[in-house]
Amino acid sequence: MSENERNKRLFVSNFEDEKWNRVFDVDRVLKKPVEEQTVKDGIILPLRVREDIRTLDEAYEGGVCRADGTFVAGLRRDYVRENANISVCKSYEVEPDQLQHVHETVVFGGILQEQFGDMLTMSTTRLWWFARNPDTEYKFVFLHRPGASTYPDSFFNLIGLTPDRMLILTEPTQFDHVIVPDEACFILTRASYQWLEPFDMAKEIVSKTMTPPEAKKIYLSRSHLAKYGSGDGVNEEYYETFYEKRGFLVLHPQELPLAEQINYLMNADEIVCTFGTLSHMALFARSGVKHTSILRSPELWIHQAVVNAVRELDWYWVEGTRNPLTTSHDFGYFLYYPTVYFKQYLESTGTAYEPEEFLPENPSDELIVRYIKGWAKHFSNPLFFKRISEKTALDELSSLYAVFYGETLDLEEYNANTLQLQRDKIKELQDKMYTQLREKEKEYADLAKEKHQLVLELKKTRKRLDDIENSSTWKATKPLRSTLEKVKGLRK
Repeated sequence: MSENERNKRLFVSNFEDEKWNRVFDVDRVLKKPVEEQTVKDGIILPLRVREDIRTLDEAYEGGVCRADGTFVAGLRRDYVRENANISVCKSYEVEPDQLQHVHETVVFGGILQEQFGDMLTMSTTRLWWFARNPDTEYKFVFLHRPGASTYPDSFFNLIGLTPDRMLILTEPTQFDHVIVPDEACFILTRASYQWLEPFDMAKEIVSKTMTPPEAKKIYLSRSHLAKYGSGDGVNEEYYETFYEKRGFLVLHPQELPLAEQINYLMNADEIVCTFGTLSHMALFARSGVKHTSILRSPELWIHQAVVNAVRELDWYWVEGTRNPLTTSHDFGYFLYYPTVYFKQYLESTGTAYEPEEFLPENPSDELIVRYIKGWAKHFSNPLFFKRISEKTALDELSSLYAVFYGETLDLEEYNANTLQLQRDKIKELQDKMYTQLREKEKEYADLAKEKHQLVLELKKTRKRLDDIENSSTWKATKPLRSTLEKVKGLRK
């Protein structure tokens, strides 16, 4: 993508960062057509955590393998790397007496995910086969990540992949034949157009049962998620109000049946939503739709770039939060607030606005207090805290400075200071190590000297013993000593 194209689509604080080139300068559409293979006597293994790879959410072993244990398929989130977070790219050995046997042909469906956005991007990568064979008599076999037991079943039910046509495997099982459809999406890298087939199948089903809604412009909101115990920020109502004034219908997807959500999405001419699960739902949209994602943090997130590419969206990314404290895109906590980047986006796209529609440069005290209280409560959850556990004081300073002074800190000086502190720390450790080494050397020298004295004493003692044994007195008393030994024996 050219710089001019990026200027029209990307509105973020760190626009010049090289990382964005890694997002947009790669063709995200996989041209290789998807195929299938059939594994005779194939084994499907439940997932377990890999011990040889450590990632944020673990990597796993299991999936489909041949009768000889050769790995065939699991979940490859990255087209190139096997050690990506959550991936399944390795099998494991099973004792013969632990292996169940089922004399059927089945289809490997992949790995079920508990969260709806993860389901959309990771549990659907092989469902193109079902979209092409909806009347198949074969059951689809799925696996769960360890500890998981549920998945968002509404999408599967909608397209006809109902529980009676699925098997969620919990024991190592060998089947007569396992049909393995290729993965049509590697969400950290790229996807093929065939990935869209089950989503288009769902749209076709909905179109036959529901009337298109009047609303052609929709805003998908997360602000009601707190009602469901998973609120992730404050003040998204600002964007709801802004877009309502421009004729958008504000929707809270979790409050609607999936079919109704799809009906709105597939008939919309313009969609605005926060970046993440809601933006992934553009998989149900029409190609060419204007799609604006409000970034909750300026982090690199390739998932949506893949969705944008295969669905061929007229997309825009806009940084739309001012987070005083560090956060994370996933499982984070956010302060939704109009930014200079939002204003740049409006001007670039020719969207009219009134000056009074923009809030004061600094968030109000009341809003900051609400945010801090929510942030503290949110990250008191250990699952969420691990997402920010490696953040530093410099990260906090950068966030605070950007929010309250509207500028991005030049980190070069801080990094230089940090480097000097690291060098000082290394020197301190080296000095400590050398001191300990000298102490050990002295201790060793003292021990060596003591050993030398003991060796000398031992030699002297042995010489005295030799002198005694060779003396005429010792030889003359030998008969007497022999008699005494015999008497001692009789006494016993």
